[in-house]
Amino acid sequence: MSAQFSQIAERIRSGIRTLPKRTVFAIYRMGCARLDVSGLVFFLPAGNRHEFERSETCVKEAVWIINRFDPLRLQRIRRDLSNGIVVVPGTSGAHYLRDIGICILNLKRLREGNHLSTALSIVHEAAHARMRCVPNSTPEERARMERICIGAEIAFVSRLPDNRRALENLRRMQAETVARSFEVT
Repeated sequence: MSAQFSQIAERIRSGIRTLPKRTVFAIYRMGCARLDVSGLVFFLPAGNRHEFERSETCVKEAVWIINRFDPLRLQRIRRDLSNGIVVVPGTSGAHYLRDIGICILNLKRLREGNHLSTALSIVHEAAHARMRCVPNSTPEERARMERICIGAEIAFVSRLPDNRRALENLRRMQAETVARSFEVT
């Protein structure tokens, strides 16, 4: 009975910890335009029309690239990122918030319009979402997860035509992650 009680208590504590984050994102999403692209839901800030259209085009192109070259991966991404992808200003890169199950993308990156970079960010963060139940409390575990996510990007890029430079960059990033993980130990 005490094991059951401790599980219930942990669920309550977890809910209390995540409630403020969930609330902030729920309020933020209310001010965004909801965009469904091939079953993948994005929440884009509804700023001026020109900037919104650039962001929308980038998102659509990124999803098109994923669907065109790896449709099975897109199906998994839809499932893994079922809470949507929230586009926010002021962040660096992309992040997956495992405690509330939301992927965050950088608005500036979308406005720059690099479709492949956006597609790779989605693939990478979806890999994090897929491993959301894997503990990552130690630096070694976090480095291992990062190598796996970069591996997902490599697997995706290997399906693209003219991929040599992108593959080289990703393999270099993965090797640097491996080197950093050895420095930590």
